[in-house]
Amino acid sequence: MFQQYKTGYTNGRQNTWQLDGSYDFGMFKLFGQYGQVKDTGAAVPFKDKIWQIGGSVPMGAGALLASYGQQKHDLTTVAEKDTNNTFSLGYDYNLSKRTDVYVNYMYDRAKSSVISLDNANTVAVGIRHRF
Repeated sequence: MFQQYKTGYTNGRQNTWQLDGSYDFGMFKLFGQYGQVKDTGAAVPFKDKIWQIGGSVPMGAGALLASYGQQKHDLTTVAEKDTNNTFSLGYDYNLSKRTDVYVNYMYDRAKSSVISLDNANTVAVGIRHRF
């Protein structure tokens, strides 16, 4: 995926690109992505690099899911560099071909070279129906 557009700041541009892939090994599925966002026209220009790797393993009528990823945020005109490392673990249970319930836990560890950032724990529970 590639996207480019002009921003409202001093004729700047934002470029976004991303590569995604997955492979089904039968016993498990592996997936990953890598991408970048670069904004030259923001009040403080920045560049983000993002990657993630994960997988799913069938368990009963559902699947166990896990992933790990990182986002590096580099403000190009100041010395600030931020990093978010995210780990998630979840289970997706199929009630039918179109309906499933899920539970997911996510831990997000944030670091900055300039300011103090808090880590986050998130739990999501829900039901999804595809029309």
